[in-house]
This record gives sequence, C-alpha cells and structure tokens, in this order.
Amino acid sequence: MLIGFSHQQIVSAKSTDVSAKDSAPFNRERSTTDSQLLRGTLPVGKSQLWYMVGPNLANNQHLELAPDLPLYGSSTVTRSFLAGRNNFNLWSPNNVGTYERWVSVHNDSWNDATKGDPADGTGSSRLLIGSLNTGIGQVGYAPDGDNNRVATQTRMILNPDGILREEVTYQYELDDRITTFSDVVEFIPTAWKSIIVKEHITNQSGRDLRGIFFGRAIDTDMRPFNTDTYGPSAIGDKVAIKYLGHQRGLYEDQIIPAQGNQPNFDGTPANYPGGAARLSYQFKMHDGYGPDAWCALEFSTSIIDGSLFVPGAFQNAVNDYGQAHASGRPGQTAFSGGDTTIAMMWFAKNMAKGATRDLSYEVSINGQGQYKSPTITLDQSPTVDYNGRDLQLSGTVTDLDNHQQPEQLNYQIFHQDGSQSAALPLTSVTNQVGQAVHYEATIDAKRNQLAIGDWLYVWAVDADGNPSVNHELTTLVAPQAVLTSQLKNETTAGDYAEQIKAKVGDQINYQTTLQVAASATAGLAAGAVIDNPIPDNLAIVPNSLKLAYYDANQQLIGQQTATFQNNQVATNRTVPVGGQVILNYQTKVAKDEPATAVTTAKITGGGLVNPLTANPTTVTIAKNLTLMPPVQTIANLTTKEPASTHQISGQVGDQLRLAFQVKVAGQTAGAGFQTVQLETHENGAQYADRAGQFGPVVGAVEYQVNQSGAWQTASAVQPTTDGLTIKITLPTQQALTGGDQINIRYTKAIKTAPATQQYLYNDGAMTGQVANNDQPTEPVKANLVRVKATDQHRLTIRYVDADADLAQPTLIEKTETALGTNGQLLADKLPGRISPKLIEGYTITEMTTETDLVNAQWDAPYQADLRFEKTDQTVTYGYHKAMIAIAAPNDWDFGDYQTAATDSIYYLKTADHQPQQVSVIDFYGVENWQLTVQQTEQFKDAKGRALTGAQLQVDHGQAIAQVSNSAEGQLDARDAFQLIPGADAQSIMTFTKKGPFQTPDSNDDHSSAQQPYQNPGQGSWRYQFGTQKSANYSVGLKGAGNDHAPCNTLSNRINVVFNGRAIGGKQRVKDNH
Repeated sequence: MLIGFSHQQIVSAKSTDVSAKDSAPFNRERSTTDSQLLRGTLPVGKSQLWYMVGPNLANNQHLELAPDLPLYGSSTVTRSFLAGRNNFNLWSPNNVGTYERWVSVHNDSWNDATKGDPADGTGSSRLLIGSLNTGIGQVGYAPDGDNNRVATQTRMILNPDGILREEVTYQYELDDRITTFSDVVEFIPTAWKSIIVKEHITNQSGRDLRGIFFGRAIDTDMRPFNTDTYGPSAIGDKVAIKYLGHQRGLYEDQIIPAQGNQPNFDGTPANYPGGAARLSYQFKMHDGYGPDAWCALEFSTSIIDGSLFVPGAFQNAVNDYGQAHASGRPGQTAFSGGDTTIAMMWFAKNMAKGATRDLSYEVSINGQGQYKSPTITLDQSPTVDYNGRDLQLSGTVTDLDNHQQPEQLNYQIFHQDGSQSAALPLTSVTNQVGQAVHYEATIDAKRNQLAIGDWLYVWAVDADGNPSVNHELTTLVAPQAVLTSQLKNETTAGDYAEQIKAKVGDQINYQTTLQVAASATAGLAAGAVIDNPIPDNLAIVPNSLKLAYYDANQQLIGQQTATFQNNQVATNRTVPVGGQVILNYQTKVAKDEPATAVTTAKITGGGLVNPLTANPTTVTIAKNLTLMPPVQTIANLTTKEPASTHQISGQVGDQLRLAFQVKVAGQTAGAGFQTVQLETHENGAQYADRAGQFGPVVGAVEYQVNQSGAWQTASAVQPTTDGLTIKITLPTQQALTGGDQINIRYTKAIKTAPATQQYLYNDGAMTGQVANNDQPTEPVKANLVRVKATDQHRLTIRYVDADADLAQPTLIEKTETALGTNGQLLADKLPGRISPKLIEGYTITEMTTETDLVNAQWDAPYQADLRFEKTDQTVTYGYHKAMIAIAAPNDWDFGDYQTAATDSIYYLKTADHQPQQVSVIDFYGVENWQLTVQQTEQFKDAKGRALTGAQLQVDHGQAIAQVSNSAEGQLDARDAFQLIPGADAQSIMTFTKKGPFQTPDSNDDHSSAQQPYQNPGQGSWRYQFGTQKSANYSVGLKGAGNDHAPCNTLSNRINVVFNGRAIGGKQRVKDNH
C-alpha cells in the first residue's frame, strides 16, 4: 500500500471498494506500467491521502519472492508504501519509501536449530515477515536454505465515514507448518489533518502461539526527486530526526527545493515553489495501543546473515527497548546524517488461537511551503491535573504570515470509554507575524463531560485554512494535590461558600486548603509558595494570617503564623501524603468600588510538577445607601424665567419656585431610606454679597417619589431663622433604595430685593435615615442658587369684561407679562397685536393704568406702542360684548276682504291707533348698520294659488332714536316704499357711526392718544309706520280685481322679512317675520 498527501480541495468521501474486483473504485486509476497496480486518493482536509496496493490474491496462492524484485513489480503483493507530499501537489516515483510489516517466527514453527536462541526470553526468534528494502534480501531465512513462502490478500474500502480500510491476510510456512494472521488496517483522518493508523490482528493459525511480537518500519521521503543535498543521489536521508517530547514520538523536517529534475507522479514537470515540510510520528496513543518502543532504523543491527534488519536498540533491554532514544526534549535532535526510516516495536506476547491484538500510531505531514502553517504550544502538556472543575488551557501560536489575521484554536476530546467529541472551537488570537502569541481558554467541564483519563488534542488553523504543523495533547490525570478556596462573611455570620455578599465594613474570612492526595508519591515539601492576591477594595486584618498542618488522619501536626509578602506566603513544613495545610486570614471590605472582589489562590514549588490554581472566590459588595448631592433649581414663576441651577432675576413680589432633586445610590434591595430631611438656609454668612429677603412659603411644600409619583404635601415643615426644615417620612413600601429619587419643591416671594451687585441666596443640605436606624447619614450639600435684583421692570396687560364685576375682574383673554428696561418697546419682548388685542365678539371701549379697577379712571383706548418704564406698570383694557338685534311684529291683520271683483286697498289695523314698528338694538357694535325689508314670494289663497297683482305698500314711515342712546351717528330712513314679491331687499333705515374704531387689520388702525377709539355705545332705533293720526293708513294691501282678492284673513298672511345688517362687519342679526 502506498500512502501520501497532496494539497487539494476537500471533496466528499463515499463508500468505495478499491479491490482488484471493483470495476469503479473511488478516484482510482491504473498504473501505466502495471495493469495490476491500483492507486487512489482519500480527501483529508486540504490534502489527500494517496494509497497504492497490489493485486488481490487467493488465500492458497503462494509466491516465492526473488532477491531482485522491481520496485513496482507485479509480485510486490506484500509490499506497502508510505509516500510523502509537499504543499504543491507533487509526486514522483522517487518520493516513495517502503512500509514493512515484520513479526516474530516463534519456536513452534521453526526448526530445532533456532530454538534456545531468543532475544527476549520467550522462545521467539527475530525473523521478518514482509518485504525488505527494495530488491535486497529474502522474505525470510532458513539455515537449511528452504524458502519462506508468503501469501497476502489485500482489499481496500473507502467508507462514508471517511475511513480507509485495508484487509490483509499474510502467512508464512516453515517445515510444513503454516502461521497465519489476518490484519484489518484502518487509516482514520483526524480533525487536525493527520492519519491515525489502527491495526486489528487476529491469530488464525489454528493453534496457540507464544512470544509473538510485531514491528513496523516506515521509510518515507518527502522529496519529489533525487538530490545531492545530503549526499550523492540522496532521497531525503541524512535529515535530522527530532523528538516530539514527552515520549510522544519523532519527527523530521525536510527542505524541499524550489525545482527538480524528475517528473511528478502524474507526469507533469516538477517545477514548483520550495518550502519545508514536517513528517511526524506519534506513538503515544489515546487508545493505549501505541508501540512499546520506537527508534530510528539507523540504530539497527544485522542479526541474521546480514540480510535482515531489526533495530538494534530493541536487542538490548538496558536501552529500555528503544524508548531511551525517544525521550528527549521537544525539538531535540535524536540523530542526523543517517537513514530516516522509523521503526516501531510491540513487545512479545502470547496469542492463543483466535486471539487478537491491536496496534496504533499516528502519522501527520504538514509543511511551511506555499502556505505558511502555524505552530503551537500547550502549557498543560503532557498531563494536566483534573479536579472536576473547568479546565484552564494556555500556550502560544506562531505563524509566519497572515499578519493581524485570526488564528483559530480548536480542541477535541477522546474519552476513556472510547467515545470522542466533535472538533470544537477553543479560542482565537490575532496573529503577529513571527511572534509567539499567547492564548488562554477555558473548557467547560460539565458540558464536555470531562473525566480523569480523557485525552485532549489542541491545534490551530490559520486564516488560509491551514492546520498547524503540530498538534499538542494532554491527558487528564488525578491531581497529586488539590487547592480549594472558600470564604464567609463573619459580620453576618454567614456560611463558607465560593461566592458571598457583603457591604463596606464587613469582615470576611478566607480559607484556602491544599489537600495532598492519598495516592501521591510524595508529600508537599516545605517552601511551597502560596500566591494569594488581595483585591484593592479589601483590607487585610493585621496578624490574621495563619496556617495549620494536618496529617492523613486529620491530626494537627503544626501551626504557622505569618504575614503576606507581596501577596505571597511560604509553607514552613512538609505536608504528608494524604495530609493538608489550611491557610486562614481575615479582610475587611474597605470600599464598594469595584462592586466585586475576586481572589484566586495559586501554589508553586514544594515538589509540584505543575502549579496548582484554586477555584476563584468572589465577594459581591453591596453599595451602601448614599444620598447623591441634591440638585437645586430656582425659577421665577411671575416672569416665567425658566429654572436655573445657578441664578435668576427677580424683584419684590415675584414668586420663586425652589426645587431640590435628590437621587439615591447603593443597594437596590433591602431596607431603604424611610426618612429624608432637608435643611435650607437663606443668605448664609459665608456669602459676603448677600442681601434681600424671601417671604414666607406660598402654598404647600410638596414632594414626589420618583418621576412618575404623584406630588404630595409635606406635613412636617418648620420655618427657621434663615430657612426651612422639611422632614419627609415615607411609607415602608416607598423607602428609597438605589436608583430611587425624591423631589421637593416650594414657592416663596421676594420680600426685599437685593441691591445692585448683591444677591439673595438659598442653599441646603439633606440627610437620609434608614428605617429602624436612628443614625442619619452625613448631610449632603446642594448647590447654591441666587436671585439678582433685576434692572428690568414688568409690564402687565390685562383684558377684562367691563360689564362684569370689576372688583373681581373677569379676564376674557390671557394676561400678557414681560420684563424690559426703561424705554424699551414692549414689542421687542412681546411681538404681535396686544395693546390692545382684537378679541372676537367684544369691542374695546376703555383702558386704565390703575390697578383698582372699581375706582379707576378709565380713558379712551387706542392702539399703543407701549414702553417699559422705571417701575412696574399694569395696563388694563375694558371690553364690552358686542351685539345687534331687531324686533318686528309677528303678523299684521288687514281685516276681512270682499270677494267682489274690485280693486281695493286694505289697511293694517292697529290697536288704539298705535302705529306698528320694527326696532333695531345695537350694543357696542363698531360697524354701520341698515334695516332692510323684502317680500320673498307672492301672496297665496287658502288653496295655495298665487294672488297675482296683490301688493304691500307703506306710507308715512319715519325713523326714531331712543332718547337714552349713547351711540353717536347719522340716522336716515325712507318714508314710503312698496314691496314687490321676489325682488331684492330694500333699505328702509340706516345708521352711520362716528369713528375711529378698532379695525381687524392693525395696519388700517390709525388711532392714537390724540384720536382714540370712539366708544360705540349702545342704543335702540325704531322704524315706525306712521303716527297716531296716520297709523291706520300707513300700511296697505292693494288688491287687483276679482281673481286676486283673498277669501278671508285666516288663510292669507304676509310673508315679509325684516333684516338688520351690520354693513361691512362681522356682526349680523337676522329676524324673520
């Protein structure tokens, strides 16, 4: 079989039988030189496993091997080949080495001449079964010259699980006795891109065999052509063989030149970039079936006739059967300048009939060619103490390319029960080219089901997807000693635990125990150093550090009092096997920042192979309840100057809102502040420029718990000589804890304003008190606020209903207030039409600058450009509600009509000769008005028939003004008119007012102090139909012949509309009769 690697894309593996009988093997092709030679590839990551096998032979078909077998001859049925690769898909016949299987020929199948000459005392002789180096020697040796007949049956299957399986049956015959073994070989790809070779060998000889040992020799060359680099036509020999370390195995690095003179395996020219490649053999296997000894074949001895080669190191038990040659440090050279063939030995054991034996080893080939592959280290290799907690791993990653790119660390666990995890991510680091980048990671013990005896593999994959040149492994072993830590809160009488809670001032007891295992080979020697870093938020209690030593029976054997030196203390006596040392000390919580105190103890020295790390202990520190500095604001409610945390302006009489906002920091659970007290101080002595005085509190002092709470009245408010004492006691459920806040507010007026360059000050301080605790917190001061005497003065404009009670004025529009300097226009502060305002439904009639409206002197108003003065001023405008209305009779009675066909006029009947009239009432309207009349349709009889020609006519009409009228203007009227049904309305009375009046458009308003608005006043005017003398002859209904005469008065009424209309204005009152 031929094994190798080639750089290629990953493809899916599927079940494939590549025996000679298979007509369509997976990725298989026949040799161009030998139709019986098969080869194929198995994808492994970016690489491929190459294999080559001879033809399938029947069990009874024997072959006699000649000394001059060609390398690829059809008779090489017992030969398997392991071929190297580089990263450039190169292949040629010259990078092939032989893979030899060899096994002892035991004394019950050999002649008497060889008995008694065993090398290991089991009666076995050292005879090879399998091929030798190319074309030399025979496959066996007998002193009498008999031939050793060997037959094999080889079958290869590639399964969907990606495992390549080879089935081999090999036998030898001496003195007519046949020894037969079957061997199932599996080539198992790993997640870190290597191959684990497993062999399951069965004794099928039909009898018990004694002293059977197994050996394997691999001669592998990673070069694709001959080169004289290491001697004439050397093919990879004379390269240094180095130790993997920790008795794991051997490896070799070869530099592959950038070009060669031999073709590739597929016939393409061998011109390619150069690079280094590493071939590693790992013999320490997690399944326990690795070889018992190994070495380089360079240490070999010709033991039979100079033709059979068995590693000489295996001949001498003094050399520890070869292991002495593989126990060097990682990277240490085992030998150089010789044959690079690697030999492995599984020591002799008896094998009963049908018995089996398992062999395994690992081969990995990787390189630094076109793609630079990373290398890694693992600090916890080859073993790591496992105490049931999460596993901490660390090491380094080094890569020669991919600067600032991620290097992914992975791991895989092989459990003691034979199961294994998937390949899992461990951590990642950012590569720094050529530098060993440190990594640290934690493996979750519970999730990964870690147990003593598990094997853990670690490797890296770079940004190009290349696995690391090496992979590292460690075995989880029972610790020789265990370090544990716990702590308790002595102040609260708590129990020991790994995590506790405390607050500032609490005393914490720390206890760290080193337990030496009963299975340990030695105790912990004196001088072990315990490193116990103490966080900054803890303070160690002086003279509290003590160590107590116990034997395996828990009997006290010694005590030690010490002090920490740079957080370290050394033991002063040995802890015996099974015994323990307990370290105790006390700390006090000094501060609550940061909010946790984490301590992790470590111990080194004392004979420990690896440092021990205890479980971390954590103190979660509850922040003490603290009142944060109150934030005080002040706002001028009178002038609407917004709130400030520093200064506002004001003058006597201004009402100021003082507010305090206090937040609580600290623990969010447990008892909170149930009582808070605010002490305020006005014009403290510390303020040299203090002046002025506040008045008493206006209204109630209020408080609010959190922003969403309702405002409530504070009942315990006590005035002091210079401020207030406000005490608020909250219900238990509202006690303030971390994150809460309380707001307090009250209002005071300025009683005395400060002088220029002086200020009226207010400050305060707050304390909090936890329920059932009489000790309040230290007072926390608020920021000061102050009031500056303003050099501005207020101008207030009010709009009142002049018809209402002026002792309690009724405001009909929002009062306008502004501050300004003397002479400054109000319009600079309050733009718009406000002096006075045009208010819909009202008419401006008067104004005053006096505040006592009952006794005020009212003047005629006008549109004014008001200015601020040296003092505050108030301007009040009086308005009257504007209205116009008419009053007209409901019906007119013209009496009974004659049915005769004659033209007649029927006059309106009046009572006591009183004339009919239509009245117009005008209350403070500012617009001219007129009274119109209109007949909308013709008169009709009882049956709804129009009375054609019927007409209403009026004579002797006159306009009369009420004597008490206050409105001034010109009244005009018509003395006679006729109504035509359906015609437009006729004006019969008009009143034209005198101005000026307030206009809707301020630009058309030309009023002034010299020409103020005219008071439109009020009045009543009537249009009278005749006098007492002419009343019965002033309104007549004219008929037009028989067809037009009404039949009676009940079925005929006048349909007449009188309309009072304000000319050009908004007011309009309509009355229909």
